[in-house]
Amino acid sequence: MAAWLSKWGPLAGVLTAVLITISFVNGNSTPDDNATGQHVIQWYTTHHNQQILSDVLVGLAMFFLVVFAATLTRHIRRGDRWIATGALGGAVATAIGFTCLLGFDLVLATDTKDLTPASAQTLNLLQNDFFLPAVLGFGLLASSAVLPWSPAGSCRCGWAGCCSSSASRRWSRRSPGSRSWRRCCGC
Repeated sequence: MAAWLSKWGPLAGVLTAVLITISFVNGNSTPDDNATGQHVIQWYTTHHNQQILSDVLVGLAMFFLVVFAATLTRHIRRGDRWIATGALGGAVATAIGFTCLLGFDLVLATDTKDLTPASAQTLNLLQNDFFLPAVLGFGLLASSAVLPWSPAGSCRCGWAGCCSSSASRRWSRRSPGSRSWRRCCGC
């Protein structure tokens, strides 16, 4: 399992980004918080297929995000264990937060015939404003995996440093920004 995870885990991060991008391109902007319940029901009746597809794609992206975070945790674990646990915990919290948002949206998209205007308005308000778990989880993931105190592999700046160190090599070697960036990353 560890060999599979180390081989295919980084691809899970790419799949996460691709699926979320496709989902946002495919999905429509949902009704605002102040929309009436009848307007919400009418909007979701019209756009239910696109919203269901968008929700399924983001749900899959959240699965791949957790797989990517598990891979990232293996690399971070070379240093402090609590930072690695924070990265995985942040990814799980992000996935739970987005899955809750998707759940509200999916109920609106699939059950418009069974919803009253008041319940549709409530679910619409929740799916528009219940973002705090996802944001906090992503903040924990980012602070554990990207910020300079994360000892991910050979780069002290984490995966962001590893990814952008190749860009820094394209700069002139004499550039002060290039030298300081390479010094920070250790690459």
